[in-house]
Amino acid sequence: MTARAALLLAAVLVTASDAPKEDPVKKDLKGLEGTWRALSGEENGKKVPDKEVKQMRLVFEGKKFTAYFGPVVLMQGTVKLDPAKKPRAMDLVSTAGRLTGQTAPCIYELDGDGLKVCLGEPDGKRPTEFKADRIGQHLILYKRHKP
Repeated sequence: MTARAALLLAAVLVTASDAPKEDPVKKDLKGLEGTWRALSGEENGKKVPDKEVKQMRLVFEGKKFTAYFGPVVLMQGTVKLDPAKKPRAMDLVSTAGRLTGQTAPCIYELDGDGLKVCLGEPDGKRPTEFKADRIGQHLILYKRHKP
């Protein structure tokens, strides 16, 4: 190998190692994109009845979200993610709906077409684990809706 070829190879390797990594927030926002239907739920230590679970859905579009209960918009606004936290943190900041002006502090786990969200009371403390055994905590398991 000539000195020129070796230098060229070294330059390519250095450039490749400095390639920008995908922003974790953008990656998770992209992963959340779409409609999610609830599979099960628990609140205040009790199972949410299936009749109610079937009415719950979340829709993410970029940094925007809408939370529905049947046709009623519970919350609509912006989502802020912090995937660096363990567990991952999400704030649902409501600008419309029944909870306008409030922020729901959450933790989340995104796994392909599965989403687990544990919400705290609006404007309250963020849950630290995926349990809904305290008053004001809600644990919801969602599956991506594919039309």
